[in-house]
Amino acid sequence: MTMTMTETPVPLAPTTLERAVAHLSLWTGTLLLTLPLRHTLRCAAGVRRVLGRRGATVRQAERHHATIRLAARRHPSRIACLETAIATTLIAALHGRRVTLVLGARFDPTELHAWIETNGTIIGETNEHDRELHRVYAP
Repeated sequence: MTMTMTETPVPLAPTTLERAVAHLSLWTGTLLLTLPLRHTLRCAAGVRRVLGRRGATVRQAERHHATIRLAARRHPSRIACLETAIATTLIAALHGRRVTLVLGARFDPTELHAWIETNGTIIGETNEHDRELHRVYAP
């Protein structure tokens, strides 16, 4: 299966409501990550399944990802790829859309990474990696 990657363009400024939902998603995702990872992933998959009625388009997923990245600038704790991917999954679900949360790894040396996909497109990632990512988890 061939995957394409998109780099998040600079979106129009999010509305106040979109920013509030992004901050809510970040806080929820950060709190979920205090649980064991299997519980965090189960919760994110449950929210995605229950609230995400339709698959997100690439444009919608890019906008959600960019809004989360913008909100992460003001978040008091560390926001890395896993936090961003979980929060993007949550914000998409709150908008009635579904994205796929993917966990992967590169080897030699080992590197773990998390990202989201929709319609076979990786969202918010550049194609500048020198080693292939191997999918470990994707519900």
